[in-house]
Formats: sequence, C-alpha cells, structure tokens
Amino acid sequence: MVDWALVIGINEYDYLGNLRYAQRDAERVQKYFLEKAKRESPNCDSSSRVFYFADDAPKIKSQRGVIIPAAPTKNNILSFLHEFFKSPILDEEGDNFWFFFSGHGMYSHNQGTDYLIPKDGNPNLLEDTAIDLNHVLRKIRNSGADNVILLTDCCLSENKLKKRGHGMNKQQGVITISACDVDAESYEIKQLEQGIFTYALMEALEGRADENCATVGGLCSYVRKRVLELSREFSLPQQKPFTDYEPNYKSHFILLPQYKTDYDFSLLLLDATNAELEERLEDAKKHFKRAMKFDPSNSLAIQGYDRTLKKIWERDRADNQPIPPQRNEPQPDRPGASQTPSVDQPESSGNSFDRTLESLRQLRDRLTGRLKSRGLELNQELFQETLREVLETPTLADFETNLDTEGQEHWAEAIRQYQVKHLQGKSSVDGIVAPSGPTFQVLYEDAIVTATVLLSSQAGIKPKLPPELQSLTVEVPTVNRKGRVVQTTKHRVHYRVEILAGGGPVMLMMAIPAGTFLMGSPEDEHEREDDEGPQHEVTVPPFFLGRYPVTQAQWRFVATKLTKAKIELQPNQSESSGAGRPVEGVSWFEAVEFCERLAAHTGRPYRLPSEAEWEYACRAGTKTPFHFGDTITTELANYNGYHSYDREPTGEWRDETTPVGQFLFANKFGLYDMHGNVWDWCQDQWHGSYEEGVVPCDGSAWEDRDEDRDEDARRIIRGGGWNDSPGMCRSAFRRFYPRFSFRTINIGFRVACAAPRT
Repeated sequence: MVDWALVIGINEYDYLGNLRYAQRDAERVQKYFLEKAKRESPNCDSSSRVFYFADDAPKIKSQRGVIIPAAPTKNNILSFLHEFFKSPILDEEGDNFWFFFSGHGMYSHNQGTDYLIPKDGNPNLLEDTAIDLNHVLRKIRNSGADNVILLTDCCLSENKLKKRGHGMNKQQGVITISACDVDAESYEIKQLEQGIFTYALMEALEGRADENCATVGGLCSYVRKRVLELSREFSLPQQKPFTDYEPNYKSHFILLPQYKTDYDFSLLLLDATNAELEERLEDAKKHFKRAMKFDPSNSLAIQGYDRTLKKIWERDRADNQPIPPQRNEPQPDRPGASQTPSVDQPESSGNSFDRTLESLRQLRDRLTGRLKSRGLELNQELFQETLREVLETPTLADFETNLDTEGQEHWAEAIRQYQVKHLQGKSSVDGIVAPSGPTFQVLYEDAIVTATVLLSSQAGIKPKLPPELQSLTVEVPTVNRKGRVVQTTKHRVHYRVEILAGGGPVMLMMAIPAGTFLMGSPEDEHEREDDEGPQHEVTVPPFFLGRYPVTQAQWRFVATKLTKAKIELQPNQSESSGAGRPVEGVSWFEAVEFCERLAAHTGRPYRLPSEAEWEYACRAGTKTPFHFGDTITTELANYNGYHSYDREPTGEWRDETTPVGQFLFANKFGLYDMHGNVWDWCQDQWHGSYEEGVVPCDGSAWEDRDEDRDEDARRIIRGGGWNDSPGMCRSAFRRFYPRFSFRTINIGFRVACAAPRT
C-alpha cells in the first residue's frame, strides 16, 4: 500500500484577507508524507509521490518532464491536475491518494458547488477564478487510487470569513474530513501557531492520539472529538468537523497500517467474509487482497481470495462469459505463495486468530445443517454479528468441544424457547417454531444473541463481548409524496447488547452518533403546529437509544425481578397483550422508575431521552416530515390509515399495537417504530413553543421549573400512536400529558443511555 499526496497551503490572497498559519499547516502535512514515503521506499524519490503548492515552494516536475510552477494560483493547480491525471498513475490495490487544502473555501448556493479559493481567487467571481472541488476530485479519481481522502481546512476565521459549503455536497467514493460543517468557521490558534483542525489531524497521523486511528472510522472519530476538545480548551465557539465516507463499509478500511491492531485486521477479514457470503464478490476480492497486503502469510485471507476468484470465474462462466480464472493476476508477495490461486490450497497453521475465525466458520456450517434439519434457516448476516461477540472468548477450543456434542442442541433449544415465548400461535416444525412472518425476522437477532449467551454458559464459559460496538446493516426506504418507495439504501449501524442478568430479555441499544440538526419544523410544512417552532440548531452528544420501544417482556422482567427504586410497577397493564408488543398504559413516573431500576441493575446511566435527542434520533439526518421521506404509509408504520397525510392512498387501521419492529424498515440510525405504534415519553417539561424561556441547544432535557408539588405537571410525548392520524406521527410533532396520573393505551417509551466517555 502506497500513499500519494497533493498538499496546498495559502496564507496570502490577492482578493481576500490573509491567513496566518495555513501554509504552516500544509508544510507539516507535506513533511509527514515525505518522511513516510522515505521510510517505506528508501530508494524512491519521495517528491515524486508528494506534490506541494505554496508560495516559494519548488517547481513540480511531471513524469513526462513538464515543469509546473508551485505558486498556488488557479492556473498552476489546474495545469498540474491536467498533466498528472491524464491516465491512472496508481496501480496497486490499497493505494491511497490524500488531498489536503488549507486556505479559504466557499459554497455557491446558485450553482450548488463547493469551491476552493486559490491565491488569485476572487469571491465575487467564483466560477471564473475559484476551483470547483468536484473537478479536483474527478481528476484524482482518475489516478487509480483505491481510496481518495479529502482533507480541507477552510476557512480560518481570524478574518471573519465564514466557510460556506464544504460538506454540503457528499462526495461518492471519497473519504471526507473537513475542518467544519456547512456555514461554520474554522479557527487558527496563536498559541499553537496552527489551525486546530490540522493540529488534531497531525496528532492522529503521527501516532500521538490517545486512541486508535488506524481505520477510516477511527481517524474520523478522533478528529471530530479532538477538535471539539481544543475548541473548549481555547475558549472558542464549538468547531465541529464534518466527516463522511462512501460507501459505508469503508469505516473499517485501514489507512494508517503502522497503528493497526489485531482487532482492526479481524474487522477487515470479517468484512471480506460478509461480502463473500452476500455474493458481493468484487468487494470480497478487494477486501481479501487488502488483508493479504497487511499479512501476506495469513491463511484465511489467502484462501478467501483464492475462493473468491473461483466464484467470480464460475459466475462469469454461468453467464456465458468464458473468462478464464485470473491465475496470473498480480498478488502480494507472500512466503511460499505461487502465482496460481488454488481453492484447495491446504490451510497453514496460522496464528491463533486464524484458527479462531476458521473454527467459527466451521461452526456456522454445522449450525446451518443442524437448523435446517429443524425447519430453521441460519441468517448469515446476523451470524456474522454473533461471530463478533464470541470472537474474543478466551477458551474457544473448549467452546468448540462442547459444540461438537451437546452444544448444538442447546443452541437450537435456546432459539426454540425464545420463539415459543415471543411467537405464540405460530406454526412449528418438529416442535420448533418455523421462520414465518415478519416478526420472526426481527426477533431472530435477539434469539441469536440469547442463544450465544446460553450456549456459552452451557460450555462453562463466561461470554466476553468485545468492548467495541457491534454493527449490522439496515435497509432504509425513501418515499415520495404519493407514498411510493423511490429508493432503498443500506446503512451500517452500531449497537450495544444489554443482557439482563437472571434470565432477563436482551435489549439492543443503538449507538446514536453526535451531530447538529435543525429542531422543529419549517413554517411551510403540511399540518405544522405553532409549538413546533421556531426552528433552532441543536448539537447532540453521542448517546444510546433503544432500538425498539420497551416491550411487554422487558417491562414484566423489570417490574417483577428488579429492586424497586421509588414506586411499584404493575407487570401486566397493557391493553394489547403480547410479549413482543410495546408496553403501553405507562405514566411518565412509571417510565422513569423503569429506567432507574435498569440503571441500578446494569450500572449504566439509563434514563428517558430528551426531546431533542428523540427528534435528532428520529430524523437521522433527514429534514422531511418523516424519516421515510415526504409521507408514510401503513406498509411502513402502524397508525390510523383511514387518514392520509399528503398524496398517498389511505390504508389499514389495525386498531391495536403491533409487535415492535414488525415493519422491518429502520431509519439510518437503525431505530424502529419512531413513527406510530406507541408514543414515547421524553424527559422534558412542556413548553408551548421553542421561544418560551431559554431552550437548551446542547441536546439536554428542557427542565426549568420546580415540579415537586405538582404531580400532574406536563411532560412531553413524541412519535404518535396506532390510533393517530399520520400528521401526528411526524418527526417534529409534539404533545404533552400529566406526568403522574395519565395512562393511555397508546403511550409507551424507549430508554436512552449516555455514551461512555472515551
């Protein structure tokens, strides 16, 4: 894997205010990549891979001998792009091209375009004198780089010029890390003699960060966190970097291999395995090949790569495309490797991780056969998530030994017990409930995790979940005003498993990333009410939120098994009975009691979400009335379908709650049932609009009144219920009820939990 870089730093402008440390920032970035190139390729001229534009920088010589001045003018930069990227210059899998720009940048609202401002750029003549960022990236993509990393530090606010737009346009196939979000400012720090964005970035690149930054996700996470810390440290307004990577699976790509851990490598291998199982063979081939670059002797990577090549050949042959196996395709050097991939190549002993993953792969195959004999089908993607949970089990050999005998029986029995408990009345095969209906598909996740824990216990092992978050892929539909699904996208989301001791049900807590959003609804939104405004920006720290509303099974366990905090809870008080249905008929005080018992039992700070957290999590980055888009339908949510919101047809009114997650479609944060089914209690006191008092802008609950003597003070509910019209289920719609005395058949709740500090 080779790193190439184009670095631009501009202090002095002809038509804009000058900057102090932009060129200094660029020099540090250039120095890092030059030194890295010298270490990796001592006999190579590092300047042939690292190109630098700044005042007084030496001229740049192309591979064809063309000399280009390095002053950062529009003509010089465009000439370089034209000369160097006529044809691909990078030809190795895993090569990275880094583009770093420190200077002024602007966004043209008229053209919808991000611009970088060169030394001679005029903000009044953007189209003629500035550089279209899309043009730059199109050229760099032609380089043949496997990863393009866009790093922009625009614009620095000593001169009070706001950065407009970087991050507004997502760049497909590009890893983007920008100093600040749309219409925000980036700051220079005199004490550091640097911009705080580049300071944080260099900490990560140079290995001075206090956390792992080897992967795309790790690097993005650290820069976001560190820039916020530096903003607070130097008493500046919050500077919030914008990060994005397309496609989402690039989160596990290793950008800085010198800092990678075994766990980073294991995620790369698991991504490769997932791609192979999902028949994304070209992706699998790339992933396995990357893995071989990092560990040329790894047997799993070698076999996976060879196996994928054979599958590609068989697929193309089946499609009447007689393409021979790519036996002469260049491969990374590895000890004893031939140039001819062999699917039947014997497995080398490998390291302990190799053996662990291979034994789990064999476990998957045995479970598949066993479950099929019982009328069940193993969900491959969910099983991959289970692998992540048991991957670090310290005595996996003992785990495997038990599986060979009684273990499989207990796995199947655990699934059977879970299904019998939650799917009463469903059809069965050989005494085990068969996978029928949408409810099974959702609850199967919980069954997999529950079975893992029970099976580990049977094997005499204390299950050890890795400290890192687990992840899975969710399908997110987008509908138009007529209710038609116009797009379905897949998103990788992260979650934590909360296993309640003493035989309690599993709870899945989705990791909600930090972010800033516009709370409330615009004045022209259909069926908008006055208490939804005015819109205001809120910054929400990371937190966890229940994937589903609290179910009756979870409620019953907490009500009967966990120690009382303040008040008694009735275990059976829901109108619509069913363990997998949401609990309802719960007052605000009872919901708080549930959270307090859960917090005492788990040692985690469980609570109700704030109203801002709820809306932020519901929207999941959307600005439409619903996270599904312009409207909803009864194919997507449980509400009174006799009413329509926009142009969609009317639908079904089920006249009761439905099992959580029944509709199978989540939002981009992996949350289900945010629109309809049951309302969710929030922590906040009721305010008639966002103008009453001082509304918090940090995501915290709005509680500014003393309610000790007023048991029926009003608290917020959100999301709408099964008997409400679709307009009441909108992301911004708000209602209130008395916190103590009010219980009704369409109000439930979901739990939140603060993210641990890192």
